[in-house]
Amino acid sequence: MDDMLVMDVTPLSLGIETIGSTMSVVVKRNTPIPCKKQHIFTTTVDDQPSIDVCIYEGERPSTKDNNMLGEFELSGIQVARRGEPQIEVSFSIDANGILKVQAEDRNTGTRNNVTIKNEDRLSATDVERMIAEAAKFASEDREVSKAKDASGELEAFVYDIQQALTNEKIVSALSAEEKTAVEEQITEVSTWLDSEDSTAERDDFRRKLRDLESVCVPLTKAMRASA
Repeated sequence: MDDMLVMDVTPLSLGIETIGSTMSVVVKRNTPIPCKKQHIFTTTVDDQPSIDVCIYEGERPSTKDNNMLGEFELSGIQVARRGEPQIEVSFSIDANGILKVQAEDRNTGTRNNVTIKNEDRLSATDVERMIAEAAKFASEDREVSKAKDASGELEAFVYDIQQALTNEKIVSALSAEEKTAVEEQITEVSTWLDSEDSTAERDDFRRKLRDLESVCVPLTKAMRASA
């Protein structure tokens, strides 16, 4: 017993909600406390002036299956194309288990935070239940994660093509038929993305991406030539 060291650890993973109601983990389960972890996030649409920081604890890939601890808004962030702003989110847990979450725009310096006390967290019984559920649904959750990754890849490609279509130099390299084909396919895929439900699987997103890529070959060649 003289050689044993007892440490407090985080009973569940901690993170924030990102696009697609995804749980993006910042502090992993069983991390010794006190601790401080940071992660860089960004915007999902052009000229986004603010973001909602929703904090969760749990082990499932979808936030709907985890426990929400709190939320706050970070406004006054850099107005720019999506993906350009750098938002640093930090999780700090002190020796008493009190959690402070802060978000800061690295470019403007604007910041906001929230403090979450132990009484706002799940009970030991609820923690055990959530860990058991994560183990029970591990296989299904892996498929959900794969589908979300494939969805993100498709959405990123759609965004790049949409941006390219606004570039006159790139578009001028296409024939009228090629431009029309790309525009029609982009509209079709965008509509599908907006309407698809949670039953869509990884292969569905990959199939849409392959079809879109094949139609966009002339445009992607023009994009590379203009780079």
